[in-house]
Amino acid sequence: MSTNSSKQLHVLISCGELSGEKYAAELLTNLKQQIPNIKISALCGDLLVSHGANRIVDYHEISVMGFSAVIQSLPQILQARSQIKKFISDNEIDLFIPVDFPGFNGSLAKHARKNGIPVYSVVAPQLWAWGAWRVGALRKSVDRLLALLPFEKKFFADKNIPVVHLGHPLVDVYDSELLHGIRKNREFNLKQKAELKIGFLPGSRKQEIKLLLPMFIDICEQIKAMNPDCKHEFEISCAADYLIPLFESLPDYLRISQQPINEFISNLDYAVVCSGTASLEVALAGLGHSITYKTSPFNYWLGSKLVRSEYIGLTNLVMDKKIVAEFVQDEARADVVVDEFTNWMQDSAKRSKFDSDIDQLHNKLGVPRFWQRVANDIVQFLGDVEVL
Repeated sequence: MSTNSSKQLHVLISCGELSGEKYAAELLTNLKQQIPNIKISALCGDLLVSHGANRIVDYHEISVMGFSAVIQSLPQILQARSQIKKFISDNEIDLFIPVDFPGFNGSLAKHARKNGIPVYSVVAPQLWAWGAWRVGALRKSVDRLLALLPFEKKFFADKNIPVVHLGHPLVDVYDSELLHGIRKNREFNLKQKAELKIGFLPGSRKQEIKLLLPMFIDICEQIKAMNPDCKHEFEISCAADYLIPLFESLPDYLRISQQPINEFISNLDYAVVCSGTASLEVALAGLGHSITYKTSPFNYWLGSKLVRSEYIGLTNLVMDKKIVAEFVQDEARADVVVDEFTNWMQDSAKRSKFDSDIDQLHNKLGVPRFWQRVANDIVQFLGDVEVL
């Protein structure tokens, strides 16, 4: 499907971090197939610029998580918000697409609608976990909400928020048909107790990486000490160039990888993952892993008072049961993660049950060609609001 409109559609996209920018890049690629003369302005990093976007603000100064980190970066956040709001007011924009990052993007979405600009919001905020009081504000700031997790559609529809669920983008990356061969190779490695390749995925937020790195190094040391004759390989994923300085003091045996996540995890035998989208990626790839998460004591205390969800891992949330071990805050210690890793290696029944659960996870998350469906829906939406 494509549009024959001669008008140049001006779309503003707002991404607050790398994971959202990757989604936006996929969406933009598919939108261009239907609207070839589309004009894009954006809050973004380098990726969307490479896809032809005009960058208004670089998100790197405002990509923070946790209450204390937000307070520390508040001047930069307020300045960026002010710049984008001014851009919205001063330019003719046909559509605003906020991608995730709800704390920042919610205010922009509300401002866009006040200026008569329709809002198609990509990635529903996790109001089912915390912040349910924000439902009213969300209802006033979006014209259509794209939910990625299957249970979110009913949650938001029940709150009278116009929501659509079209599957999940990671299904395009991780083909369930290829899992059998991958599992067979990993199972051979584990049963032979061969030299294994263990990977760490700490995310893309600086403060999270700083908190997790010492534990990751300790995990490596403990695994090495368990079996000194095995030369296990250890790699850590570095999501972007601006994060490289954080890894300068790593021990020699812990190598940095800047491969895309799907390539990075393809040759791993086990992974330790910070909570977030990466944990869902690792699960869809059929890779055994543990989830670890740490934040400042104040952030954790405050979060524990607000968050209602039983799990932090997206796989466990979608499946509504604990498929993947989660170690949060004080429980996020090297010894317990190493114990989980050891149990994984020794228990073939545990691995078999995990494989069965991951097959169900794939079924719940839908079929490939996700971003093409989203682009189709946006074109239909633009017709409904008489932009096209």
